[in-house]
Amino acid sequence: MELIDKLRDEVSSGHVAYTEFVLKQKKKKDCIFCFFEGKDDKKYYGIRINNYTQRNYEPIVCGGKENVIDVRRLIAKKKEYKKTEICYFIDQDYDAHIYIKSIYCLPTYSIENQYANKNVLKKLLTDEFSLNEENEDFSIALNLFERLQNKFHKETLYLNAWLSCQNDKRKKLGLKTNLKIDSLISSYFSSIASEDLSTISNFTELNNLSSLQSIFSDAPLVKASELKTKLKLFEKQNPEILFRGKFQLKFFISFLHRLQSDICKKNSVLFKEKHKCSFRFEFATALTSLSIYAETPECLYNYLKPFKQNVA
Repeated sequence: MELIDKLRDEVSSGHVAYTEFVLKQKKKKDCIFCFFEGKDDKKYYGIRINNYTQRNYEPIVCGGKENVIDVRRLIAKKKEYKKTEICYFIDQDYDAHIYIKSIYCLPTYSIENQYANKNVLKKLLTDEFSLNEENEDFSIALNLFERLQNKFHKETLYLNAWLSCQNDKRKKLGLKTNLKIDSLISSYFSSIASEDLSTISNFTELNNLSSLQSIFSDAPLVKASELKTKLKLFEKQNPEILFRGKFQLKFFISFLHRLQSDICKKNSVLFKEKHKCSFRFEFATALTSLSIYAETPECLYNYLKPFKQNVA
C-alpha cells in the first residue's frame, strides 16, 4: 500500500509539470513559461501576461500550490535553465502570504476574489448596464450589493474559519484530505441572492460545528476552542480578500443575475428606470467572460515587469 501511495504522489507532484516543461523548452525558446496551480488560472492571468509583457507565454498546469513550489525547486537546480524566462503563480488560500523567490503569490485567497468585489461591480454598471455614477440607480445597485455582501460574509464566516482550521491541520499533520467542498455543499450556493434582492439563502446549517463534521465526514475533527480562535482572527480581516474565492464569485454572479433581472424590468420595484443589459452572467464562464473587468494588483505588474518586451 505504501508503494501505491508513493507512486500516486509522484504522478501528482511537480515532476509531471517539470517533464512537460523540459519537452516544451526544447521547442519554444522565445516565450515565457508560466506555471499555474490549475487549468482555470490562465483565464485570469493569460490576458494580463499578454497585454502587459506584449509576449507570448506557454502555460503549464501543476495541479496545486505545492506542485508549483516543487517544480520551481526542480528547475532552480538546473543550470541549463538559468536564462529561460519562467513565471510561477500561486494563490494565497487560507495561508499567510508566501514569499519565495521568483514565485508570485496572489494577495487574495484565489483569482476569484479579484472578480467578486465592489470595484468590478462599478465597472460592470458603467460598461454593461450603461449607468454613470451620477445616476441614482447606480447608487441603489451599489448599496444593495454592499448590504447583501455584508450579510453573505457574516453568514459564511463560520464556514470559512472551519475550512481554514482544516487547512492548518493538513499542513501540520501532513494530511492529504480532499474535502470535496464544491460537491458536498454546492446546494447552499446555487441561488444565493433572493429574487427581490432583499436577502440571501439560508446558511444556518453551515454555522454549526457538528453539522459541518457530519457533512464533511472524512475531515479531521476541529475542536471548538480551535474554531473560536480562528473566528476571532477572521473577524479582524477583510472577507473580500480572505474568504474562499469560489464562494465569493458564486455570490457575485447570483447578485448580478438578480440585478439584471430586476433592473431590466419595465416596472422595477427597486430601480427608478429600466436599463438594458444583454451580458450573460454565468458562474461556469465567469472567469473568462469577466476577466477584462477583474482587478489586477499592482504587485502583479511589478512581478511581470522584468518579462516586459522592450519597445523601441
